[in-house]
Amino acid sequence: MIAAKEGRVIARRAVPCLLTLTLAAAAPTHAMTRARLVWSMSGLAPAAQAETDASGVYHGVGIVKAIQPKTGALTLDHEDIVGFMPAMEMMYKVKSPALANGLKVGDRVEFDVDAKTYTILGARRVGVAK
Repeated sequence: MIAAKEGRVIARRAVPCLLTLTLAAAAPTHAMTRARLVWSMSGLAPAAQAETDASGVYHGVGIVKAIQPKTGALTLDHEDIVGFMPAMEMMYKVKSPALANGLKVGDRVEFDVDAKTYTILGARRVGVAK
């Protein structure tokens, strides 16, 4: 926007104001994590922009990348978890270390995760490690 006042062009505030509005719109809300902000600002993961402060249990599918021996925590390379998070590789706590029994790195699993605690409540192998 350019406006004239007494023959002078007044435009120097228009760009900073626009930039301020753009940055304010991109600022994280209480429900937005740092990762969501990075994805939103980069435009790399449109699914992340639709995320909300999710609660409940969500179903996912992924490949086991690592298993923590003492805790049973699973690192999974998972597909999009609809309504919860985009595809990524992430370590999850497990409700019980016994959930990891019988799983091996490379196994394809279906799992249920509690959105509030990021804890896997159940996991089932659907493909064997190669």
